[in-house]
Amino acid sequence: SVKTAVDKAVAVGDIFTVDSHVLTSIHPSVLPAITATVEIKKVEALGVVETISAVAAIQAGDVAAKAGNVQLVEIRIARGLGGKGFVLFTGDLGSVETSVRACEKKLGEEGGIVSSAVIPSPHKDLISSVL
Repeated sequence: SVKTAVDKAVAVGDIFTVDSHVLTSIHPSVLPAITATVEIKKVEALGVVETISAVAAIQAGDVAAKAGNVQLVEIRIARGLGGKGFVLFTGDLGSVETSVRACEKKLGEEGGIVSSAVIPSPHKDLISSVL
């Protein structure tokens, strides 16, 4: 029924529909990351994935959370970003690298990724501005 609803919305939106996707078995950390209500205690490494659309940002958050032992910090979607989005996540360096690579692979296949970065041991000023 979700796929049917999305297909109908895409048909109604016609040429004004930028992107659509149905996420199955969404990771439980995705929704709190969209509302930026996640409490982060420690940042070892920071992963950043910039996407072409809000839908791709949500998909990237789901991919990142499922690919590595990372904690989503925030999924920022479309607010003042020209429809783009980005995802921030943290964990140990290896896990963050794994999640960034998974996002690059999955979203790269679909053309949804703009750029990505892994920041090992980010400066405390960066951490405070992100959190």
